[in-house]
Amino acid sequence: MSLNVTLGTALTGLRVNQKAIEVASQNVANASTVGYSRQVLHREALTTAGVGSGVGTAAISRTVDDFLVREIRTQNAAVGAETVRSDYLSRTQDMFGSLANDTSLTSRLTELATSIGALANEPESAAQRLNLVQAAQSFALAMTEASGSIQSMRQDVERDIDQGVKAVNEQLQMIADINKQIVHRQALGDSPNELLDKRDAALAAVAEYVDVQSFTRESGEVVLYTKSGKPLVDGSAHLFSYAPASAVGVDTTFDAIMLDGKPVGASLQSGKLTALVELRDKTLPGLQSQMDALAEKVRDQVNLAHNRGTAIPAPAELEGTRTFADVDAEQITISSPVRIAAVDAAGVIQAYTDLPAGSYTIAQLRDALNGQLGGSVTATAVDGGGFSLTAASGLGVSVVDLAGTATDATVTHTVDGATREYRGLSNFLGLNDMFVTPGRSPSDPRAGLSGMIAVREDIVNDPSAIARGRLDTGVNPAPQAGVTVGLTTGATDTLAGIAAALDTKVAFGSIGGLPAFSGTVAEYATQIISANAQQAAGASNRMDYQVAVQADLSNRAASVSGVSVDEEMANLVAAQNAYAASARVISVVSEMLDLLNNLR
Repeated sequence: MSLNVTLGTALTGLRVNQKAIEVASQNVANASTVGYSRQVLHREALTTAGVGSGVGTAAISRTVDDFLVREIRTQNAAVGAETVRSDYLSRTQDMFGSLANDTSLTSRLTELATSIGALANEPESAAQRLNLVQAAQSFALAMTEASGSIQSMRQDVERDIDQGVKAVNEQLQMIADINKQIVHRQALGDSPNELLDKRDAALAAVAEYVDVQSFTRESGEVVLYTKSGKPLVDGSAHLFSYAPASAVGVDTTFDAIMLDGKPVGASLQSGKLTALVELRDKTLPGLQSQMDALAEKVRDQVNLAHNRGTAIPAPAELEGTRTFADVDAEQITISSPVRIAAVDAAGVIQAYTDLPAGSYTIAQLRDALNGQLGGSVTATAVDGGGFSLTAASGLGVSVVDLAGTATDATVTHTVDGATREYRGLSNFLGLNDMFVTPGRSPSDPRAGLSGMIAVREDIVNDPSAIARGRLDTGVNPAPQAGVTVGLTTGATDTLAGIAAALDTKVAFGSIGGLPAFSGTVAEYATQIISANAQQAAGASNRMDYQVAVQADLSNRAASVSGVSVDEEMANLVAAQNAYAASARVISVVSEMLDLLNNLR
């Protein structure tokens, strides 16, 4: 081997070991950089005409386990989805409180039942009447606040979907741009390792929101798809689009998330976007439906009992909460007679009529009562309004069904060809409700009902309007005007009926993920809270598990691609020694060449 060949060989050693020092220094400098993959210099022996001529740099590669990287991306989608579910369900827990919390729905219903019992023991107590009104308001407020919180959370979910779509689009565009840079660098023979790390970080960010799969072409370009095969990056970025709702309520209709102008539908199977849509369209509406069912049963059960009775003294006016679009067309059938009476402050009946069982339009019902009561009580009903009874000056009005042991008359209502049955004429008309849902009658859809339930305003303003007694149902002998006492001061039979209503088992259908249930309204409230607590705990446990799996995969990936400073320092020392050795060879060859020149 000539000295010139030896010199060339030593020079290749200098160049390669200089590059090795650069690589080791780069690794050490980025030892704590998130997403950085350790780089390795690969050497190759150089030959000329079959004879060794030094060392060259084959490539500078990243130490990455592609299988683990793909698994981490899949896990990112699972962690993203479970984190979203856990975060929002923990908020519903905060909204409801625990079963032991005295502000829970169950506690509010218990307080209401307790206050009813206390008033029954002291029917003349103004303080107990006020306590009852406050307990009823407290329950109604808890319902409306919970309903408002649910819709507020859905609004937050809607905002998160919009922001998530924008975040994914930004990363997809970045991946497409990096692809071009990587292809260009590789075509020039330059190392694209830093760009590869940056692209991996963008892919991981997309995977939090959308379940993805990918492959890499020989050019270095990555092609990205959803797990269902929808293209996300293939040459260019395929972007999502979404038009968020400006306001969210129970009746809001949401636009679909679009990809390339087409609805993604069920093509997204995991990730934050999938979980957010599920929360907005299924989980939270299901919870709203359960709350609405509870509000409906409390309203209907309490109002049925409250409509059987009357305040003492009887109110001067009863204004119905059910409205009628066409009083001449809507028809009812009453199964048994109903007594409407005008009573004085002492409870003595001054005038009355026993409305016969039979069929009436709402207008006929109004006219029949006006004809029979002779001005002592005036009935009013107009299109678009409710049915009301107003007593003459100085008198009050009271209503009771004469249904015998059945307690309530059966009222059959026909409107627009549809027929439904109700219990009690006063209850059907809503003449003496305790709870009102403005704009919603018992036959209306229950959606959003819990967000509008309230105590009747005149009861709030004057707690003495709470029904306590019940108009006398004696028919033999018939009441005598000016003689028969129809209402007895201190009566509590209606209060007992309301208490019994809260303690009566009622049937709840399968609603919002809860199976069909038969129990009291308080027991159903407990079911709602318990089921929500189980959902929240389950979501938290699943999130913890998925995070643990993600951490394990990340640790395994880090053991491959992470930088060991000690190892890199050893590599650096070895490269320095090799560099110094190559430099020494060059020095020796230089001395020998000088010696040869001097011999001439």
